[in-house]
Amino acid sequence: MKVLIYSEGKAKHQNIGWHRGGDNIQYYINGLYLLYNEKKHDYSSLTFNYTVEYDDDEVYFANSVPYTYTDLNSYLNIFDKDEKKYKYYFQFIIVLF
Repeated sequence: MKVLIYSEGKAKHQNIGWHRGGDNIQYYINGLYLLYNEKKHDYSSLTFNYTVEYDDDEVYFANSVPYTYTDLNSYLNIFDKDEKKYKYYFQFIIVLF
């Protein structure tokens, strides 16, 4: 499972946004743990290599594609236009809360 990468330089020069990348990717249990309710919960680590392609570039890394508040509002606005979807959505929210 590759890391998600966003490079300001790559976005500017190649018009590429978030993409998967990195080399020598390793996920492993690192020996640290948390005791919670008398149960041991292991912590894991992620290591990888990445070579920056552009000078003075700003690069961001993520495990999943970032989902903004604007993205959420755009998605929820779909429900305002479709009565059947809105009814389902409203019932779903009531169940969650």
